[in-house]
Amino acid sequence: MESTARFAARSLHQARAWALLLVLSLCALPASATGTLFRFSAGTTPADFFSFELVGREDPGFPQTSWTGSGQYEANPKAYVVRMDRAGKRLTVRHTNPGDSRQPPSFVLEVQGDAGTLTLGRKTLTGRADWDVL
Repeated sequence: MESTARFAARSLHQARAWALLLVLSLCALPASATGTLFRFSAGTTPADFFSFELVGREDPGFPQTSWTGSGQYEANPKAYVVRMDRAGKRLTVRHTNPGDSRQPPSFVLEVQGDAGTLTLGRKTLTGRADWDVL
């Protein structure tokens, strides 16, 4: 027969092993936290740089924009008109700046496949899109 102390030690070891297994299995599950759903960047120099991301758990997500001299700006989603067709890899985003220097300049972003065009006033930048960022 097994002594009580040995039984308790073995039970504690098994409980720790199950707890470790549970933690590891949770790490293997798909992340349900907020992540990047889509990313577009244009411009090749610091003087002409623009980045647009959609973050969240489901399309179209929450817009985040950074551009030359700005840092990152997290916008109110209502300030953007986003049309996304993930299956067809098509995206159109329209943002109109109401005159707030803290917001991105007005722009139109049109993406098809892995390439896109960003129009900022009279300036047009071409860039790359990443649909598989998650």
